[in-house]
Amino acid sequence: DKEMADLKSQIDANADQMTKLVQQKNVVEQEMNILREKLQLTNSELSAYSLLIADKQEELDAAQERLGALQEENKQRIRAMEKNSRVSFWSVLFSSNSFMEYLDRMKMIKEIREEDNRRLQEMKDTAQLVADAKEELLEKQAALEASRKEMEAMQDTLQKKQAEVNDILIELKKD
Repeated sequence: DKEMADLKSQIDANADQMTKLVQQKNVVEQEMNILREKLQLTNSELSAYSLLIADKQEELDAAQERLGALQEENKQRIRAMEKNSRVSFWSVLFSSNSFMEYLDRMKMIKEIREEDNRRLQEMKDTAQLVADAKEELLEKQAALEASRKEMEAMQDTLQKKQAEVNDILIELKKD
């Protein structure tokens, strides 16, 4: 009787041990499933960041190209002004033959000045656009890198959890 009781007690203990191991295995597998879902989300996030970075790079390239064109136009305008430096603002005005011609020339000078100011403002705005696009691109690249590191950490954790499940399965087979 005592042997039967001891045997039954040992069987119950082994059953309890196996139940605990199975529960532990189930918990670890649930954790692994959660990690896999997080990995999928992070992978999707990485793809989205890659697309955003590509779009932002195109925007930056276009803005830099536009800025280069504006700078070239400005250089040509300055060269033309230097070439014609013999003609001054005052000489244009005072060489007028009539008051109407004087007013026309004033208007022309005003329009030239406004156009120059518009070009300079456009150059300034485009330069700001380039700076903003570069900054945003760097931010997106940093976010991409952070997501990559997070994904790598999750993959490491997943591997450790898989090893834990394997150890539990080995323990279950022993019993």
